[in-house]
Amino acid sequence: MSKWIKISTVTYLTLVPLSAQHARVNPPIDPLHTIEANVPIPKEVVAILQRACLDCHSNSTHWRWYSRLPILSSIVNRDVERARQVLNFSEWSGHAGLKPAIAASTLMASCAVIQAKKMPKRPYPLFHARARLSQEDKNQFCEWSKTEAMKLVEQRRKVEGGAAAITRQ
Repeated sequence: MSKWIKISTVTYLTLVPLSAQHARVNPPIDPLHTIEANVPIPKEVVAILQRACLDCHSNSTHWRWYSRLPILSSIVNRDVERARQVLNFSEWSGHAGLKPAIAASTLMASCAVIQAKKMPKRPYPLFHARARLSQEDKNQFCEWSKTEAMKLVEQRRKVEGGAAAITRQ
């Protein structure tokens, strides 16, 4: 009898997670809504984004072989879904880039989480050595994000200043 219990247990632990697997979906990308289309990004920063960020924070996730394994499939899918909800570089103009103040704060927050070593989220860099960020990578990203955030804040001031001048007339 114990033989059948073992077989049933192994079958259950194999088939149930397989049936519970979520579809690995990459929604369509409208090139006009991406961060690249809305914010100037130097090629060095693009390389950092591609290596360490876009697999989770975009609609161009490269679903690795382990994302098809039972149990891991659910974990990876959930992590990507959450990451896209927090920040999706493929949908920049519809979310983070909707207003200059939101875009600026998103860029500054991105720098902060990278400097605090909260991104890329563990265990991703353990399995993707290229995603590990050097101090130089962090400095380049943060220098760019701070510069662009300041430009966005200045842009907002000009828009608000122009609107205030019009209402005074």
